[in-house]
Amino acid sequence: MTNLRKPKILFICLSSYIPSFRDSNDLDFLDRQELYGTALWQLGRLIKSNLDFDCEAIVIDNTVSSLSSLSSSLQFQLRQDFIKDVLLINDNNLGSANKGAGEYLMCQALLSKHSDYLVSFDWVIYYTSRHLIFSNLIFNYLRLSPECDALVSNTEYILSGGKIGPTGGNFDDVIFIMRPECFSAYIHSTDTELLVKNKIGSEAHLFNFLTSSSFNYQMVYRWGLLRYDYGLHKSEII
Repeated sequence: MTNLRKPKILFICLSSYIPSFRDSNDLDFLDRQELYGTALWQLGRLIKSNLDFDCEAIVIDNTVSSLSSLSSSLQFQLRQDFIKDVLLINDNNLGSANKGAGEYLMCQALLSKHSDYLVSFDWVIYYTSRHLIFSNLIFNYLRLSPECDALVSNTEYILSGGKIGPTGGNFDDVIFIMRPECFSAYIHSTDTELLVKNKIGSEAHLFNFLTSSSFNYQMVYRWGLLRYDYGLHKSEII
């Protein structure tokens, strides 16, 4: 019997561990770092329970220059076996002005170092990595093996006290899935300086890129993520 090759999945874990703004309720950003650490722990559990996929991750942060700056519990989670590299680019000037521009800058750093590595995967998952993945929805979507280049959403966020509906002209950039060639084209399509200058959100840029390109995309309702919104002081299901 011929063994079928497991689909290879790369999680690109975008991180901002110690941002430049001040939070009077979390002065040392220890709560924020605990969220990131817990989300990585949960991701490791999900990977171990979906062994029909070959999953790896690269973590990228744009706020620190050394792992020693981080809490011991977060450092421990960053040593999990599925995490193949941790990139610390320590450059959040653009991110302070436009969050999406800072995340694109991180992805550009990833492509600069790992472009050859990236193409060895079947899918890459762009993942804002302080949000907990609490269900198998992502893996179930991939098991369907859609004949497409990207999976995206325009999700209705479910909050403890209500809902926030989807907005037109946007795709969620909390998480999405792309083929490596689609992801590379998406990142190379971005001029981060123009995003800041023209005040273009990353959600709008993702929408504009996919709807105007030749890449095929498929919409999903939601991802099975739990996100804590510091602005609203509420948790949201995405």
